[in-house]
Amino acid sequence: ISFYRVEEDNSSANRMLIDRLYSSAPVALIEPMMSYLFDFIKNVDLTPLAKALITYYYVDYIKPFASYNEEMAILLAKAILGGVYAKKSSLFNLEGLLNEKEKEIARYNEVQKTQDVTYFVTYALEYLSRKVKLSIDQIYEFSSSVIKNDFYLEDKKEVKVEEKKVVEV
Repeated sequence: ISFYRVEEDNSSANRMLIDRLYSSAPVALIEPMMSYLFDFIKNVDLTPLAKALITYYYVDYIKPFASYNEEMAILLAKAILGGVYAKKSSLFNLEGLLNEKEKEIARYNEVQKTQDVTYFVTYALEYLSRKVKLSIDQIYEFSSSVIKNDFYLEDKKEVKVEEKKVVEV
């Protein structure tokens, strides 16, 4: 029994062939392509982030399942990151790549034309860099507001204590 797609992809969005660029693998190639991917994940010596991004690209390129390929690509990439960066992997907002599909498709085309996944990895790293910086800024703003609130709360407590002392006299 196979968990992969058993019928050719009939989705018009995934079946386009322009300038010899494919957007989903033929059924006969899914099994060998996925085997190659799993060998890559196990044996290639790259940083976990680069390996996760390449895995994301490759699963989304193959489209091995009848549906939810992008989600599975993200889950597999996050599993690779989580194995190494368990506490920090939540900072990698890979889901946001789905919202920038137009830019992602342009990178996919460059990868297919040149057979060089660097185009996608560079794009994804720039995207993640922006998102991580945004997350750090939000954490900083939140931390600043907590410290500020704590500081002013201490001031209010001191004022109330002083008011009680005046009343007692």
